[in-house]
Amino acid sequence: MPANALDDDDWDTIVSRISNGRCTPFLGAGMSAHRLPTGRALAQALAEKHGYPFDDRDNLPRVAQYAAVIRNDVPRIKEQVARQFSTATDAITAGAFADRTDPHRILADLPFAKYLTTNYDPFIERALEAAGTPCVVDLCAWNPATRKHVAGERVRGGGGASPTTDSDTLPLVYHLHGVQEFPESMVLTEDDYLDFLAEIAMDPRCIRPDVSEVFAESSVLFLGYSLSDITFRVIFRIALQQLQLNRQRAHVAVQLPPTGNSEQIAQAIQQYLEHYLKLTMNVRFFWGTASDFTRELRTRWVKVHGDAGRTVATP
Repeated sequence: MPANALDDDDWDTIVSRISNGRCTPFLGAGMSAHRLPTGRALAQALAEKHGYPFDDRDNLPRVAQYAAVIRNDVPRIKEQVARQFSTATDAITAGAFADRTDPHRILADLPFAKYLTTNYDPFIERALEAAGTPCVVDLCAWNPATRKHVAGERVRGGGGASPTTDSDTLPLVYHLHGVQEFPESMVLTEDDYLDFLAEIAMDPRCIRPDVSEVFAESSVLFLGYSLSDITFRVIFRIALQQLQLNRQRAHVAVQLPPTGNSEQIAQAIQQYLEHYLKLTMNVRFFWGTASDFTRELRTRWVKVHGDAGRTVATP
């Protein structure tokens, strides 16, 4: 079974669209899995702490929902999860992102105008900072707490940051599911996912317009998601139904090959997913880790453009 399903033409298209400002990375939990506790580990810890009685103890939204109901305190559960993330992120030094082979740093060194993410962590911001690139950070205003207290641009400094920096010229990091710094902004429980979907269905403007335009005007690189992950399914549904994902442009989903099955079954699953999503949504697959993909992307980029650093194209 090939390591990935992208051919040279696919890679040439990705590199060309990055250089033309027509490509946007969309980061999921797999991007940070080498640094942070996984959703499964968090779910199991919550399940143990709150006496979760069902079999699916690795399902974080469901376990978090149970804990929030039993304790009658959603903010408390979010704060517990946020603390675990913060403890892990605080232990990571700035030097981690000085490594130019780090997946986040590779993306930070490329001239993307926007970085979209459903992760709570600040790793792409820290990677941009390590690269000397200030950025604008914003959150999706999906609930009242986020709208009231959190949403709105914040400039995060890199080597070139200054109070007078025009935010329109800076790359945007946009967190759709909140950030650990503000636990109430986090999309965590099953009810949160339903509320998130409902809010966007009722008012797509809760996602800022320049982010909505990404799906219509850019090729999207989905990095760190699993097709079985509720986060990926929710985001893809929104992209298709509310944000008019452009099916004329090729998009890329980086996926780990199916495991736990025979080679024949795994290959059949892989071929089905490739055929279905390429046919219906024009999605190509890279079968491997986010690290595998970003390393290959950097190699392809340097081959064409050298290593001169970022110059963001204006679409």
